[in-house]
Amino acid sequence: MALNTTNYYHGRDGEVLLSGNQLVKVKDWSLEAVTDLIEVTALKDDQPEYFPGRTNVTGSASLFYYRDGAATKKDAIDLLLTILKKSGAPDKLPTSLTLKPYNDSGEQIKLNVFITNAQITCSTNEVTVMSIQFTNSGELDKVPDATK
Repeated sequence: MALNTTNYYHGRDGEVLLSGNQLVKVKDWSLEAVTDLIEVTALKDDQPEYFPGRTNVTGSASLFYYRDGAATKKDAIDLLLTILKKSGAPDKLPTSLTLKPYNDSGEQIKLNVFITNAQITCSTNEVTVMSIQFTNSGELDKVPDATK
């Protein structure tokens, strides 16, 4: 029986949107949620007991720098400055970040994030990549697929 790969997201066309705008093509993105556990074990208890606490959501993305034609010419410095202007300086509010597993999919995860790290890497025989790390502030918002 042949495997039907049309039902799987393969990442080739994933997107990351910053404040609703796709700035560049995406190499990869990841999202991690970690829940703190609060120990509520009493001295008389034989086994530890825990209660769930806050959940911290962090993530990262690697973004390809490229030129899409004359209308969208930006250089790597413009891209870095755009992302850093959206980063989490103490006087700034979090920025909107949308993660899409596939660009034709209506499914997306919306976050309000502080960008905590941004780095451009340029190597011989490699595509220039900007890596960002972010921390969510508030609730996650999963937008359902409107095409279903």
